[in-house]
This record gives sequence, structure tokens and C-alpha cells, in this order.
Amino acid sequence: MTFVGLLILTSGFFLMTLAGVSVVRRWILDYKYLAFSAVAIGMFGSVMDHGSVNVALPTIAKV
Repeated sequence: MTFVGLLILTSGFFLMTLAGVSVVRRWILDYKYLAFSAVAIGMFGSVMDHGSVNVALPTIAKV
């Protein structure tokens, strides 16, 4: 996983964790879609990163 993907994924999980706190709950309701999109983009980036490595490994092994 790249650093940017890990950063996006971590920020999404952090926002989702904060959503359980009652004081922050009203504030975070506006950002629930932002948190979901951060997690979704991070997961997509991770899948793309690992997929490209799996495709490239046989080519790298031949060299």
C-alpha cells in the first residue's frame, strides 16, 4: 500500500471512530460521506496497488 493510500484510509477510519462520540456526533454527521469516501478511495487504491504488483511480478522475475 502506498503512503497516500494508507493516509487516506487512516483518516477515514479516524473520522468513523469519532462519529461514535456524542459531542462530535452532530458535527461529524455532515462529514459521514467524506469519511466513507476516504475509506473507499483508500481501499480502491490498495487494491489497485496490489493488483499492479501481482501483474508486474512475473515480468520482474524474468529480468
